[in-house]
Amino acid sequence: MPTTYRVRVDLDDVTPPIWREVRIGADRPLPVLHCVLQEAMGWMDTHLHAFRRTGAGGQVQVWQESPEVFDSPLPEAPSVQEEAEASVADLLPGQGAQATYVYDFGDGWEHRLTVLEVTEEAPADDAAHVLGGERAGPPEDCGGAPGYMHIRRNLTALAQDPDADLEEADREVIHLTFGSREPARILALLDRFDVRTADARVRAVTTPLPPIGAPLSQVMAEAEARGSVLLTRMAHLARLDHTNRLDPDACAAMMDPLIWFLRHVGTDGLRLTSAGLLRPADVAAVAQRLQLQREGPGTHKRESHSPRVTEFREMIQALGLARKAKGTLSVTAAGKRLMADPVALWQHVVGRLPLGRTEFDRACAIVMMLDLAGQPVAEPDVVTHVDVLEPAEQSDRLRRERSRVDHRLADAVSALGWRTDEGLVDGLDVRLGGYLTRTVLRRCDVLPRYRGDLLWTPTAHGREFLVAALRA
Repeated sequence: MPTTYRVRVDLDDVTPPIWREVRIGADRPLPVLHCVLQEAMGWMDTHLHAFRRTGAGGQVQVWQESPEVFDSPLPEAPSVQEEAEASVADLLPGQGAQATYVYDFGDGWEHRLTVLEVTEEAPADDAAHVLGGERAGPPEDCGGAPGYMHIRRNLTALAQDPDADLEEADREVIHLTFGSREPARILALLDRFDVRTADARVRAVTTPLPPIGAPLSQVMAEAEARGSVLLTRMAHLARLDHTNRLDPDACAAMMDPLIWFLRHVGTDGLRLTSAGLLRPADVAAVAQRLQLQREGPGTHKRESHSPRVTEFREMIQALGLARKAKGTLSVTAAGKRLMADPVALWQHVVGRLPLGRTEFDRACAIVMMLDLAGQPVAEPDVVTHVDVLEPAEQSDRLRRERSRVDHRLADAVSALGWRTDEGLVDGLDVRLGGYLTRTVLRRCDVLPRYRGDLLWTPTAHGREFLVAALRA
């Protein structure tokens, strides 16, 4: 009979207390427990971690991801074992057993794990669950427990008196971490915990993946071969098993810009400039159809001055719907066949992703689609909610969101072993590498229509598109 644990998780050295209670199978490997703790606490999994247990005789045992690659931060351990080779039962042998989960060796977050109950019965499902908890997890990179407590004290002081005597550096830390929110609002968010949301994320990362496409399967295998489960975790959070029946009306709306362009090219094709670019009249027509004036200033008279028009044309070509030959842009046989059938065109586009000229480009594209699929679906009025913000608050919100997205994308591509001539991959490298696929997401309403891709959250029909592409 399977053994299930009910485990209490307490974050050490913080007040008021931050804790969770989770249920997990005793036979689950430690990398799964790591994912459960990340999602239950609300961490972003951007730092190293380790598990530590002290035996009855005082002997310390440590389990870590790829110990042959990463140095252990726990010098008291005589040896460090590979966590993938150990289970929850190895770390916590039974009821009352305790161990420590350390996250971020710089900030040094220590989570005390205690087995509250051992049950010998078949669980209703194989997923782990969050049963309870209090308060949100601390923000990343805030200086560990001392830094977090310092921030809370400063927020309390500012909530009581906006002119409180604080160092300018302390005010800057609060602004960089939380943006322009009111201190009382920040404290309220720190004291909030939604058990249903946490349980949904934990269930997502512990439920078996459905069948996935070869491109996604390959990058996940590559990351795991390099000792990282980051992309696998992202795939779980993308909920690739959640699909709905294809909506012909949604397909028609999403494919409309592509169909319009193919019709604009027409049976005779479009004559190009000597540089192989669209002529001014065609550039203006594309800019008007895509409403590019809403995405920023520009005259859109020449393609060489209209990068968004170039991206759109190159996307159409990369999808195999048009080609250039002898100074003319013509619709391909596939384009002619598909332009009259939006559903078939939708399926064609899904099947062609990820787009990219190089292996790096395609890896960036997969990571972008995977990350976007794991975000909450956009509310219908999300653009309105952003537009009504004061300019400073709007800019601050978009900047912080872009920074978070860039960190996630860069970490995922880096987990595949990619580097640039300057060193580590950053978010801009990923966006540039995956620009063809990003253009599909932007022009086919997978993203809300708001100044390009600044709102990184999928539309409802866009999420179905992403899931189909990742499973193709």
